Amino acid sequence: MAGRCANRRRHRNIVGACIAALVIAGSVVAQTRPAGAAVPTISVVSSMQQVRPTQTLSPTPGSVSLTSARNEVESFQIVVQGPATNVSLSGDLFGWGTTGRYRMAYNDVVEPSDGEGAVGRWGDALIPEVDQLYSQNRNAFPFDVPSGENRVIWVDVFVPTTVGSGVFADSLTLSANGTSTQVAVTLEVLNLTIPATSSLRSAFYLNYQSGSDDSICRAHTGTNNCGGDATLRRTLYSMYSRLALDNRTTLANGSGLRADQNPANYLTAEWENLIEGPTIRGTGAVPAGAKWRLGNAQATTVSQYAYRDWHCRTACANAWEAEATEAGQDFSNKFVWYGCDEPNDSATEWATCAPFANEAKTAWNRPSMVTATIGQLNARAGPAGMPDTGILVPPINRIHDKPGQLLAGDQRPTYNAFLGTPGRELWLYASCLSHGVRRRHLWQPDQLLGWLARLRRGCAGRAVTGHELDGLAL
Repeated sequence: MAGRCANRRRHRNIVGACIAALVIAGSVVAQTRPAGAAVPTISVVSSMQQVRPTQTLSPTPGSVSLTSARNEVESFQIVVQGPATNVSLSGDLFGWGTTGRYRMAYNDVVEPSDGEGAVGRWGDALIPEVDQLYSQNRNAFPFDVPSGENRVIWVDVFVPTTVGSGVFADSLTLSANGTSTQVAVTLEVLNLTIPATSSLRSAFYLNYQSGSDDSICRAHTGTNNCGGDATLRRTLYSMYSRLALDNRTTLANGSGLRADQNPANYLTAEWENLIEGPTIRGTGAVPAGAKWRLGNAQATTVSQYAYRDWHCRTACANAWEAEATEAGQDFSNKFVWYGCDEPNDSATEWATCAPFANEAKTAWNRPSMVTATIGQLNARAGPAGMPDTGILVPPINRIHDKPGQLLAGDQRPTYNAFLGTPGRELWLYASCLSHGVRRRHLWQPDQLLGWLARLRRGCAGRAVTGHELDGLAL
């Protein structure tokens, strides 16, 4: 897997080398138990390993060793094998007050995405011990583990910017069955600080059919429009966008505006205080008192749809330009038109996108992003009359596919001519094509997003193809 970056320890001083590292030497250092109490079997595994509830794991006695830069999060998993009761985890690693403890919950997959997937329960949601937004206790701990099954505790440790380089040692206490087990943790902090805002741009999109199919409102209120409470809806979108930034991920349309809307559809104060300030410019906090790890992180991309007749047209584009170019608050360099979505080899799809992509770009000349391969762009964009594509985003598997596939091997050199024009960028796209998504169930997002997180945090594009990339989209 690309995020593992096997040789990173040999190249710590190379700019662009992978920073995040995890070496698992085991788990149990010391145990205490009352007479007759059973000590649960535990294992410590990498954050990149998927652990299923009935998977057989071997005990791994020893310790956990991590390597991190400053302003970075490193993670690992503690697997508790049942039977076990009243399981909890305590401790503040290195006295920094930045240790996150979570219980992993499971998503029951009823149909595999592809030949590499499987039905049954997969680790998915992480339930925090304490909510970082409101500092409220959640129901992560304690929990029980049925006989013959596993349960996973996910641990984050964030390295503050004020910490010096060096090696730090501490431990966490796992309690279960009336016993306690010390899990030793060693962390090497490199003499390097990662900026709060990722240098690798990203554009992750939320459902934009707001009002008729608003997933965030449905999840929180059971209604498609948050019960008609516009301020609540905008606040929820603001918090989701800011949570993403705390993981160096940009929700490019995280304002909650529909595909035909612009900031003028907000009340001015709400746009400034809920969206532009906390998510685009990195100022302010929603809600007040939220404990963000990356306090001044900013969105790397702001985007609006521009390839259908019900998307952002001329008046909408003009309003976006007016807001994005305000004196002292200019974010026009972040703005991208979504000019065509997976037209593939269809001449009809390219031709359908073209007039609306042209209209938006003519109204406000910002880069147009298209999710396609270089072969598809060269064959279809010109005849369709598409505007110049500033950001080309092929699916991940089309940049370096498996043997036997249409685009097997390294395809990165075929994009050199496209990139020869100043200002053009090459991103990668985590699409349904590359991960076999089917509507009837969720794919295993922790694996994909964990991999993308590693890619953004340290490895950039070199982890995939050996060549640099400019961004990621989903």
